[in-house]
Amino acid sequence: MQKIPGMEVMPDGSVKVNGVLVKTVLLDGRAYFGDDTKLASRYLLAGLIDRIQIIDREPEIASGNSSRTTKSEKVVNLIIKKNRYDSWNGAISGAFGTDQHYSSKLSLDHLTTDQQISIIGAANNVNGFDQQLEPTGSNGLSRYWNAGINFNQAISSKLSLESSYLLSNNVISLRNESTRRTTLPDSSYASRQSMVSNQGIHNQYLVLNLSYQLDSTAKLDFRNQLGYGTTDMAQRSDYDSRSDRGYLMNAGISNSHEQSNDYRYGSRLFFTKRFKKLGQALLVNMDFGLTRSTAEPFNNAITRYVGPDGQDRVDSFDLFNRQRNESEDLQLRTRYTQPIGKDQFLDFTYLYSRHATRSIKQVYNFDPLRQHFDLPNDSLSATLRGNYHIQNGGVGYRKQKERFDYSFGVNLFLNDQDTKIINLGQSAKQHLVTGLPYLAFNYNFDATHRMHFDYSANVLPPSSNQLLPVPDYSNPLLIRTGNIDLRPARTEELNLEFRSIDPATSRSFLVSLSAAFQKDKVVDDMRVDSIGRQIILPVNVDGPFQGTLMISNALPISKLHSFLRINTLLSMSREVSLNNRVVVHTQRLMAIQSAGFNYTHKQAWDILFLGNIIYNGTSYKRLSQSGLNTVDVNLSLKSNIYLPLAIQLGTKTSYYLNRGREAGFNTDQVIVNLLVAKQVLRKHAALQLMVYDLLNRSNTISRNVGDNYIEDIRTNPLTRMGMLSFTYYFGKPEAR
Repeated sequence: MQKIPGMEVMPDGSVKVNGVLVKTVLLDGRAYFGDDTKLASRYLLAGLIDRIQIIDREPEIASGNSSRTTKSEKVVNLIIKKNRYDSWNGAISGAFGTDQHYSSKLSLDHLTTDQQISIIGAANNVNGFDQQLEPTGSNGLSRYWNAGINFNQAISSKLSLESSYLLSNNVISLRNESTRRTTLPDSSYASRQSMVSNQGIHNQYLVLNLSYQLDSTAKLDFRNQLGYGTTDMAQRSDYDSRSDRGYLMNAGISNSHEQSNDYRYGSRLFFTKRFKKLGQALLVNMDFGLTRSTAEPFNNAITRYVGPDGQDRVDSFDLFNRQRNESEDLQLRTRYTQPIGKDQFLDFTYLYSRHATRSIKQVYNFDPLRQHFDLPNDSLSATLRGNYHIQNGGVGYRKQKERFDYSFGVNLFLNDQDTKIINLGQSAKQHLVTGLPYLAFNYNFDATHRMHFDYSANVLPPSSNQLLPVPDYSNPLLIRTGNIDLRPARTEELNLEFRSIDPATSRSFLVSLSAAFQKDKVVDDMRVDSIGRQIILPVNVDGPFQGTLMISNALPISKLHSFLRINTLLSMSREVSLNNRVVVHTQRLMAIQSAGFNYTHKQAWDILFLGNIIYNGTSYKRLSQSGLNTVDVNLSLKSNIYLPLAIQLGTKTSYYLNRGREAGFNTDQVIVNLLVAKQVLRKHAALQLMVYDLLNRSNTISRNVGDNYIEDIRTNPLTRMGMLSFTYYFGKPEAR
């Protein structure tokens, strides 16, 4: 996929096309492990693939809050080579290394015209590091294993089955140090935190899809997914805050331990019908979702606060929560298209959505006499019930000619929201009726040049957590509560795109410009008291804006049979927030310039270069700190040399440079990874020696930017190691 112009494969296996995340990966038009798009790039052998189709299609899940889904979603369809059919192809590998590191992986596929069987599995404690010479896991140190099977079968000429089951377990050990600078209208202060956490995550899901072709004009699809997950997380942190003059404001220690589980079920029923009259069509679909979750977190903290007069005060809490959340979702959607003349159509749409939720939170204080959590804390407990009903109906006109098409219309949006906090005797009812217009225009200059423009509007009602006026004290320095008077947010969007794709030369050019204007956006009203605690209340504001310019180029180099990819992204936004009752305007500018180049010389050697430069600028109005600017440079060069006697030498060298961060968080590092491989057993197997971070320079640093704070975080990385791996290949040699 990396060799396809405009395509990117991220370290975790997700795929992007021209900067847009791919939503679905298909195998010969059939689902591959449901909607998990990361597994195909990590497990399928490249030798199986004949070609790759990139498809723009209307999203299967409709948004009930929008006037129209004008943005199509990206789908990748992997076409299998016909001579790879009717045989088992795949690989199994095992590796052991220094410091008790290990890794194993299984990928096995049996593909035919009517049947697809894929079996996968993996286990490692090296953050997914393998022969690709790149970790795929998260920050910290991860021990991960998974196993799954994907089975697709054409039962008859009309009925087909798609199914998969995936089981995974991930244990993450995380240590980080962070520095956060919070800016107020008249001052600023710095917070430091050192945190250690251990998290165990277990997930499994089952997918079962049936598709039935009623006749040549009608089709029925029934899709189901059942999931179950558990989480066990323990965390300990110590923290302190100091004023801009260096005076101590607070310091403390907190501990938490939470065990939770959740059950998820979702089903979707599609019916599509094309009538004899050209362009006349009917779509009906129903979605149903059910979620049940429980959690039992323990939280305790002791914090010393120093007031402006220098007087100390110590505050502590020791709490146990028993939480239960239930939700049910139902969505009905229909769309009917009626031709009214030559190249003219009327589109009628209707959507009904219901979301019912029930949340019970029981909080208990620790009883030192009984040594048990049996003292109810009514002020922090809450029982919430919410019902949300959305109706969205519209009519639109569409004209479609050979060179151009356009459409416009209006939707009537109705939202009824009823939220009750039973134990507090509070309730909030919201009723909204508004119009949501849309407009779209496409023009084809010729077979390879196309322009697109659209306008749409959407609304977003507040969530139950944003409405719930019950304080959350899980972080003693960051106390959140809800606002029962919140109003729905409204966004107006404009998009303009020009695209040129020449299939003969694979030359492509894309430029897009988008803008979003927001009204009644829900933001945080942050108030900092005299001892450094942040009290956060969600409120509505007007005025946020975001504009984005993206330019993507794929330039073929015919003499080298290669491509040069150049991408530019410019994003500018204006945010509005409240800081100690002062309205703050935050201006942000982000610029990303990236380039990629790949070249293969016969079967002797290949190289892949990727690089990007990222600039982030943030400026504040009405705050004591005027602005902050950072620059990040990421460069990587991956190469392989194929020598006689079936020997392969591989390397990946990465360079990271960060500037503009807090003291101690600017990095300048080079990561060198090596691979030496030898095919054995008549090329049915391979021995591989892999080295990660040969120079032992790995250092993981990230930055978070909020409305009034900048936070730099250093996380424990995977450090230098070596591994010896053995891989055995199944099936046809050309499939490897």
